[in-house]
Amino acid sequence: EGNRLAAALVAQLAERENVRVLLIKGLSLEYHGLRTGRESADVDFLVEPGQLPALIAKLLHWGWQERPTTLLSQRFTTHSRTLLQPGWPNDLDLHAEFPGLLAGSAVAFEVLWRDRVRASIAGQPCWIPKRDASMVVWALHSLRGPVSSAREQLELTTLKSEIATLGAMQRQS
Repeated sequence: EGNRLAAALVAQLAERENVRVLLIKGLSLEYHGLRTGRESADVDFLVEPGQLPALIAKLLHWGWQERPTTLLSQRFTTHSRTLLQPGWPNDLDLHAEFPGLLAGSAVAFEVLWRDRVRASIAGQPCWIPKRDASMVVWALHSLRGPVSSAREQLELTTLKSEIATLGAMQRQS
């Protein structure tokens, strides 16, 4: 429930503040039927370029805290910031950009936003990338490091199968 409530909270807050956000990865993949049986430890949003500081300021006002980081992490993890709420079982990862989307953060966001889908998460409307765009984000996330666990291998196999199916469907049409 923590992930769904956090997603609903951020989506509602962003809407009130006129900040565009896209729910990505875990719950987005689940909505599209691409990931089942696995609960994420965090909720990820891609935030409209230039709006991350304003959204973080609002969440800090509501009791969220930035996750303590090391100097090394601060220098090399520039694409996102992680917040936590004491007593909640999950984190929020708020992305200013997503590594691997090479068009640049503004262009990539606009393309994903243009083709978004409205999902209901904990009774709150949340915008998510459409299915094939969610698969691209999933692929980029999956490929950022070595596939070492059985779970990661299964997810990569599932992703490859979904991409093959999508490609076959597009060739038929």
